Amino acid sequence: MAVSAMARRPRPSTKQHIRIWFEFYKLALADGRYSAELDASRSYYEPWGDVDGVTFDRWWETHSHLFDELRVREVGAIEPNPALLYLAVPLDLETKRVLLQVRDVVAARQRESAEQVGGRSGRSNRVGVARFGLTPGVEFRGRTADVILRIYRDVYLPVGMPPIGAAFALEVARFFRSPRTSLKIQFLPSSLSDAKEVTQDQRRNLHRYIKRAQALMEAAANGDFPGHTTLA
Repeated sequence: MAVSAMARRPRPSTKQHIRIWFEFYKLALADGRYSAELDASRSYYEPWGDVDGVTFDRWWETHSHLFDELRVREVGAIEPNPALLYLAVPLDLETKRVLLQVRDVVAARQRESAEQVGGRSGRSNRVGVARFGLTPGVEFRGRTADVILRIYRDVYLPVGMPPIGAAFALEVARFFRSPRTSLKIQFLPSSLSDAKEVTQDQRRNLHRYIKRAQALMEAAANGDFPGHTTLA
């Protein structure tokens, strides 16, 4: 009997998390502060191809397989997939011994493949076309990260990365109350024009979000997204 791994499409929620990863990776590529991290992760990201000027939906059509979840299954024919390892398992061998031997063989091949592609420390041992995934053991708050992305990419950068003061808070409020986005956040000033309406807490929240955006860019540049950045 031959056994291998079979790919399944990621859950919709996972796709949205990958979209956020993709967008922060693009931001990091456009920001010279992360050149050293990007140089170190170049081989890791090679299967992603050139993402410059490419929308996520267009890129996803040809790259979604990079994030497929895998499970063991029986196969009748060999498939040309570098993410799969084929084994011959004697059916008369005790199950416990089979599992131990399979574990050892798979672990050795994962280590070998990780070394060949410049595997990153602290990541899972997924390799080949199924080696991409979010940082293991980290709760990723997708909606919060999406808000952070919008504030940084769609407001902070277009207005020239200004000081995080009342004027910037009003720009953020105008953006999130415009028809351009259906994503709503609660901590914005009620006024769209009066700087006196902006509170110290609102400025503090925005400053924290900008810092977290930069941390997520660095995590993306390192190839370990979202890393251990706290989004709460």
